[in-house]
Amino acid sequence: MKAYWKTESRTAKNSIQELSGDIYDLLSEFESKAFSEKTPDFKCLALKVNRMAAKIEKSKRQIEKIIKSARTASKIAAAMDKALEASAKLMI
Repeated sequence: MKAYWKTESRTAKNSIQELSGDIYDLLSEFESKAFSEKTPDFKCLALKVNRMAAKIEKSKRQIEKIIKSARTASKIAAAMDKALEASAKLMI
């Protein structure tokens, strides 16, 4: 949540908080269930992961505009890359 404090606008703060909450909810759902690739629950989760990956990509493109510290923006972008890599591995 360091990014939250490095933004100046309320809109940017809200976007960061929303993305963080969405990721937390998805991870919580994933941890709470045992999945088999063939179940409807897995297919639903896969769809959510794909949506989240798209949301992370969009946020990553905007991060330098909303975070005034280049160092912080770079760290956040790297963390987003790791999240995208993890989501790709999950869906393989």
